[in-house]
Amino acid sequence: MRYVTPKYRTALAICAMIVLVMLLSAALATAQQDSTARKAADASVRASTGEAKTPEWSWDFSHRMRFVAWDAGLWGEKGAPVQFTRNRTRAGVTWHPFASLTLRAAVVNEFFNWLEYPTPRDFNLDEIAIEHLWLRFAATLGIPLELTVGRQDLFLGEGFLIGDGTPLDGSRTIAMNAARLDAKLAPGHTVTAMYIHQPVRDTWLTPINDREKRLQEYPVTVAGLWYAASFQDLRGALYALRSEASEETFHDAGYAADAERNTLGGQLRLEPAPQWSIYGEYAWQSGDILHEGHAFGSLRGEGMYFFIEWRNDVLYGTPLTMRLGVVSCSGSPTGLESNQQITHFDNFDPLLGRWPKWNESLVFSQGILPAPGYWTNISIPMLDVIVAPSSVLSLRLGAQLLRHDAERNEKDGAKRIGELLLLHVFWKPQLPLSALLHLERLWYAPNYAPSRSGYWWGRVEVMYRLAG
Repeated sequence: MRYVTPKYRTALAICAMIVLVMLLSAALATAQQDSTARKAADASVRASTGEAKTPEWSWDFSHRMRFVAWDAGLWGEKGAPVQFTRNRTRAGVTWHPFASLTLRAAVVNEFFNWLEYPTPRDFNLDEIAIEHLWLRFAATLGIPLELTVGRQDLFLGEGFLIGDGTPLDGSRTIAMNAARLDAKLAPGHTVTAMYIHQPVRDTWLTPINDREKRLQEYPVTVAGLWYAASFQDLRGALYALRSEASEETFHDAGYAADAERNTLGGQLRLEPAPQWSIYGEYAWQSGDILHEGHAFGSLRGEGMYFFIEWRNDVLYGTPLTMRLGVVSCSGSPTGLESNQQITHFDNFDPLLGRWPKWNESLVFSQGILPAPGYWTNISIPMLDVIVAPSSVLSLRLGAQLLRHDAERNEKDGAKRIGELLLLHVFWKPQLPLSALLHLERLWYAPNYAPSRSGYWWGRVEVMYRLAG
């Protein structure tokens, strides 16, 4: 029997969101406009007098309320509907004591209100975590250099491999414990050297009200080089990454072991005409499974995406974008959990790119991906149509065919998972307020999940941002 919290919690959550948005919009939007005007006037005076820029503090604040729900089909025959709200509040400050040095600190809290769940879940305010704590030092030693050290957001390229360092904390943060050195070799040419270490729990900067929340299933360390180049109609990148994981779980074999991987890859974006874009990325991996420092198994994987995009104003001046492409991440046959003799795997490892970049419901489904955001053994041809009826509103309609890359050893070797449709509506007026609606509907293939026909999944979100 599923657990349903008292109905008044739903009403309170909705009322709190509306009241908060109204109060903040009325009281702070005016203050932000005054602050912006004052800064512009000060900058104009300094420019006219030749006065140097003074040391400056800046701050930012955001609050987001998100409602998420899905039906029983997502979790199979014994599943149950789920409904919850997740409220995230973030506050940060950035200090520029002088031109070559920047320091930033930010804290964040995200708490859940479980409205409907298969088992009882008590309400709590969750952790107040340190999201950012970093310093950036800029210097010129023949070429411009920037060194950033500390807890920071590190999003390289499209986030295919480096984008989210905390896949298990939900939507709270994407930050990583990292050091990065950016060297600008020439206009449009940058080399980034990085070192990242993500523990299972946040033991370095312990959260307030520590709930011992896991950020990763196992410790992950990544080091490497990233070279990005930009030309008139062409942009691209090449990278080499070395990763190590302790006690990584190999779901296909049912055991955990240390793993080392080398990843080589590149991305390319070409604009052959004003209305056309062609872009993609390919990554190749090889490595070893280790026991007491000695290799006893091998790892190999390939991941890629490729898209063709066309843009035009065809609907009475309304921008229209059509995007056709495919995502593919290699994998080993599934359904072998009881066979611990496997020592060779073809699974692609997304490293620190575990976020819902292709669709959102799949990271919650049981059995399709081995862990949240762990994009492996999956192939997704997809089509997106994006329309912007106004400057503050955009709509995206997408269709995806979900398949496993490798054959499954049950269900007659079926590789087809099903078909997914999604709708994404984003609204951002000329205020520090934005809202979105995201819906997904999956129809399972008959041979993939006979006990399930499919599921609905959706979220509604309102977000308020301020900065000064």
